[in-house]
Amino acid sequence: MARRQDSCASRSCHTRVGVNVGGLANSLAGSGTDACIVGRYGSGSYTDQAPSFASRMTRGSLAQNPGYFCPSAPVIPLTDLHDSAVRNSFKAQIQAMAVGGGTAGHIGAAWGYYMLSPTWSSAVFQNGGGRNYAPNVRKIVVLLTDGIFNTAFNNGGGNYVDNGNPDPALNPAIDPQVPGTAANQALRICDAIKTATAADSAITIYSVGFTTPPSAEAILRSCASPGNFYSADDSAALSATFRSISSALTNLRVTG
Repeated sequence: MARRQDSCASRSCHTRVGVNVGGLANSLAGSGTDACIVGRYGSGSYTDQAPSFASRMTRGSLAQNPGYFCPSAPVIPLTDLHDSAVRNSFKAQIQAMAVGGGTAGHIGAAWGYYMLSPTWSSAVFQNGGGRNYAPNVRKIVVLLTDGIFNTAFNNGGGNYVDNGNPDPALNPAIDPQVPGTAANQALRICDAIKTATAADSAITIYSVGFTTPPSAEAILRSCASPGNFYSADDSAALSATFRSISSALTNLRVTG
């Protein structure tokens, strides 16, 4: 989950549109000055295509975006959570996170896709990632966000700065109809996630809007699989939402 900023129009701010991939940075995107990569551009933008020399991820830089910032917390594949030490370390990292920056929702959706992809498993995570798609394999993405997708490293070549207005018609930076914005990219990625393996119904998206305004709620409804959008306005409602999702995922029965 990422929190939105009020506005970057009148003051300097960090966009936090980078993803810290640690030691994988060079193999994913070539050499750079930090461990972060940004939104993916080119032919592989809205796919789970594994990075290769011909289709690398993208490096961020202050030269291209003065607000660029590389977060300190790295991506953690959730493969060893049965180990209590790993689980506790993971929880501690979540507790150490601080509120700040904008909401690059398209990157969150994309990395949910990558974490579940068997393509990325073999090419990037050395078989520590997603299983192969199959009718008896359930893959779930839970997208928890305020829904105001207002931050992208490269808005399709445009210079869209969030002005704090919740109306997309008056704030192009959050308008899902504007190509290249975080909202536009997020919807394209969500569509790819839901349709890439439709024959097996392999990937389901739950979207959870936390203190989400109506304009952003529409985006999250479109992103979610049918009937899988939830809204929560406080911590109690958020806990109830996750109990409901957990119940839906564990409500399995054996048929003969």
